[in-house]
Amino acid sequence: MRKPGGLKNNRMMGMAGCALVLVLIIAGFLGRGESSAVPAVTDHAMGDKHSPAAAAAQWEQLMGLAAGAVREDLQGTAKWQGAWPTLLSPEEAAGALASRLGLSGIREERVQGRTVYRASGDAEAIASSLTLTKFPGEDESYYVVLRMEGQGAEAVRGMKERIALSGESLADEGVRIQWNGALQGELNPEAAGQASAEQAVQSPLHRSLSILEKGNWHALNLTAVEDYEDAGTISRSYTVPDMAISVASGGHQVSLQMAVHRNDLTGREEISLGSPLLTVEY
Repeated sequence: MRKPGGLKNNRMMGMAGCALVLVLIIAGFLGRGESSAVPAVTDHAMGDKHSPAAAAAQWEQLMGLAAGAVREDLQGTAKWQGAWPTLLSPEEAAGALASRLGLSGIREERVQGRTVYRASGDAEAIASSLTLTKFPGEDESYYVVLRMEGQGAEAVRGMKERIALSGESLADEGVRIQWNGALQGELNPEAAGQASAEQAVQSPLHRSLSILEKGNWHALNLTAVEDYEDAGTISRSYTVPDMAISVASGGHQVSLQMAVHRNDLTGREEISLGSPLLTVEY
């Protein structure tokens, strides 16, 4: 993985792939703000297996990777996004999707010179937010992002069903859906205390990443293909044959990215697990 130029204060790490460029924001843990009006990933960049069933299964695999290694008060974020060709007006389109997804409070905003329609809702400890905007260069197509967030192990487990149902709803309406998910939390002290003699002599960040890898290497047949490292962050991406959803990056079909980051304010190690990659739009 190439280190991009202009990185400061260990706040950002970049990944350049043959089909796309994805940026992982570590400061504040992956950035918790809303997506902007401009899509970061084009339709052809992602794989063609983004079915609701595949996404729900991959979310469960992601939870399995975190089990035991990440503290129970972890945070989960999952997103459906994609182009939606429709003859509906922006107001009608936003209303139709919001109604189908059980969201309310549609509002119109201006973001980076574009009109964005937003709706939101909370149910069973899962917060959902929808954004819809005109797709750049298209007269009769919108770009849709549905973001779902849960805090704590119970909410994160409940997101599996929400991922499947919302994906089915968006696909039924004609949205060309693509999925990605991420889990964030702090390293479980019990997992850290079980480090092997070999791991014990590693640097704290390398030791934590090694613990994550060794605990899951055989379960999902992980193969590391790209990595990035600076003074406060280590990130590694993997091909995982048992994960259906992947993205082309660096000549590989990547399905998983794991990162360990030392929070300079707390001194604690923060874990990020993303599938198919850790991403943020801007």
